[in-house]
Amino acid sequence: MAKKSIGIVIYGNPDHFPPTINAVHLLSEHFDVILIARNQNYPPHWQYPTNVKVYRLGRYASQEEIERASARAKLWEYINFVTQARCLLRNV
Repeated sequence: MAKKSIGIVIYGNPDHFPPTINAVHLLSEHFDVILIARNQNYPPHWQYPTNVKVYRLGRYASQEEIERASARAKLWEYINFVTQARCLLRNV
């Protein structure tokens, strides 16, 4: 019997938050996990279990680029992220 799937959407970089990493590992024991995050800060460096699919949405941006962006650009990026995440969760 196949595991059920669960989707997790995080607007930050989950690789740098130990509680998030732990939660994904615990959930992966019972579910196939779809982890959606923003493509920011640092290139991915955490290895998740094989039944965890990680999608990093948007263009890569460093912390400095994010801080320098205008409020309008940040709002537009958030709207695009939410829209892409919703479409991705519907199609997976």
